[in-house]
Amino acid sequence: MPKRLTTSVIRALRVGTRASDGDGLFIENDKAIRYFGWRYAIGGRYRELRLGRWQDESGHEGITLTEARAKVAELRGGLAKGIDPKAPEAAGKIAYSFHDASEAFIEAIIVPTCKHNGEHASQWRQSLKDHCKPIMDMDVAYIGVDDVLACLGPIWLTKTPTASRLRGRIERILSYAKARGWRAVENPAIWREHLVNVLAAPSKVHRERNHAALDWRNAPNFIARLRETDDVTALALEFTMLTGVRSAPVLLARWGEIDLDAETWTIPALHEKTTKQHRVPLSDRAVAILRHVKPRDVAPDDVVFASARHRKQTRGHEALYKKMQKIAPGSTVHGLRACFSTWAKETGKSTEAKELALSHRGGNKVQRVYEREDLLDARRTLMQEWATHLTGAEIIELHRGVA
Repeated sequence: MPKRLTTSVIRALRVGTRASDGDGLFIENDKAIRYFGWRYAIGGRYRELRLGRWQDESGHEGITLTEARAKVAELRGGLAKGIDPKAPEAAGKIAYSFHDASEAFIEAIIVPTCKHNGEHASQWRQSLKDHCKPIMDMDVAYIGVDDVLACLGPIWLTKTPTASRLRGRIERILSYAKARGWRAVENPAIWREHLVNVLAAPSKVHRERNHAALDWRNAPNFIARLRETDDVTALALEFTMLTGVRSAPVLLARWGEIDLDAETWTIPALHEKTTKQHRVPLSDRAVAILRHVKPRDVAPDDVVFASARHRKQTRGHEALYKKMQKIAPGSTVHGLRACFSTWAKETGKSTEAKELALSHRGGNKVQRVYEREDLLDARRTLMQEWATHLTGAEIIELHRGVA
């Protein structure tokens, strides 16, 4: 049996090493923060569960050696009954790990509200996997400020926007865990009263940069270059520019949303950032693009700008980005909206029609009246004038057989 842990042994533990206490309980010094863990076997395989950080004399949140031993005794009792401490179905019998809590939160809150075919949920999972290793196996009941800092600290100054989003995600998961009764103490990931006192404000360490926009005066040259590559990605990028919408609704567009006779595209609320349905008047060139890419035996749920491999699979944002960089290095796809907005402003177009075309939702009474009225006819004229600026009055004939 290994020598039992003592306070002096724990203090003397070097970074990157661990010491055992018996019954699978150990303590590990991870980047100068000491965590208790439990190593156990189930089904012939060994697993490890992080129990929480050591509560030393500094007053940081955590658990004592006595509490860690009691926790292991409780877990061993459950294990004897066949209860895997890391299994989600053990909720109520033992505490949840942060990983279990995050999966429960994502499935309950994020997945049902995903706008872009589960992409948002995937982003949540990937960011937690990349940056939350210090707390992933910890009991959510014992996660404290220092544990959160172990995730945020390494990227707070170098990847501030990513770190700021990550902080918000950790906060929401821990709030969810508290609502479910899996933890009782205050949320350590909240900004006010907690992290604002130990981390520099994001606005002070990161200067926000707008999406690089193509100069509207050079837009016709961009379109001419774009047409030299007659493929679906190029057409999707041109269609994005012609309609003034965000790239996500374009890539997610289904044929059931398109009315070619009425020359209108109705974007469902699920695909809109504003979570409201948005009608888009289509210019002659936009209609020509749609007629060109439309298959003869199309189904309503087929993707308009589909993957080359499958009609119901969308093309990725990366394809549009690469095409954009090839023709206009330094510009962004989202910046095409700014290009349209600047053109409308510089040429004296209706501000209300422009804002509605961009699906911007205002808060004052006048803007709400315009929003209610939709201004579809005024926007149709605006978008046709934009198409004329981009392509000239003549609509270039398209040929079938694009990739």
